[in-house]
Amino acid sequence: MEECIPDKSFVFLCPFFSFNKKSIYLFRHNIYGIIIKKLSYEDFNGDLWFEGENYTSISSIKIGAVKKKQVIGKAFLNISKLGVKWL
Repeated sequence: MEECIPDKSFVFLCPFFSFNKKSIYLFRHNIYGIIIKKLSYEDFNGDLWFEGENYTSISSIKIGAVKKKQVIGKAFLNISKLGVKWL
């Protein structure tokens, strides 16, 4: 599977968003710092769970539940050496 966001890409964010499964978000994590991941699901508490796209990615279990207030923005455009891609 090709990664949505290749290494050394520029990613553009929208600060106003709704939470959509499989969309990509940038968020602050207390241990890992700023992370960009794909939304897997929203649990019954309203917390968000994220997943990575490759085997070297931090697992959703290690990340744990993320509060909506930790989300910085939703990724909508990626520019890399492979070209421009809408997310």
